[in-house]
Amino acid sequence: MSKNKKKDLFGGEFSKQTIGLDFKVKSVNIGNDKIVKFQIWDSTNKYGNELQSYYFKKKNGYLLLMDVTNQSSFLNLPFWINQINEMHKKYASNSDDEIPKIVIIANKSDEIEKIVIDKKTAQNYCDSLSIPLFYVSAKSNENIDEAFKLLQNLILKSEIPHELPPQQFPLTSNFCNIL
Repeated sequence: MSKNKKKDLFGGEFSKQTIGLDFKVKSVNIGNDKIVKFQIWDSTNKYGNELQSYYFKKKNGYLLLMDVTNQSSFLNLPFWINQINEMHKKYASNSDDEIPKIVIIANKSDEIEKIVIDKKTAQNYCDSLSIPLFYVSAKSNENIDEAFKLLQNLILKSEIPHELPPQQFPLTSNFCNIL
């Protein structure tokens, strides 16, 4: 995905990195004047598993992007999901942290004549793994906020201690890492 589309997806510019990763902080108001800051890391996998493993450690959630006009982006999803699961198991801190929070974003849904990934096949795959799938368009911003908000809610739901009522949990200025 081009830099201008990343800008459209997440609002603002990613920082320019030289290690195969782009980085951005997105602040989200979750109500009652509470702000959560999400760190969004965009990995190109340019430098292989060693560097990738380092940046996969202890992330709260993952947005996996596939391009519906490119079959290989769909075929690569099992690799990325396996990488996420392996790193998550290795670095999980407690039993509530066993299942990584993943949302798959199928971009370029507006390019109907170029779509090569069958919607039913993609949906069945995601359903088999209990991973939400959102068809989005970076050009029109269709469904982008919804996908991001779902991941945000999955993360926040798992981060809030069950013994405290939600209004007592201090969320201001916390960071959440998304890869």
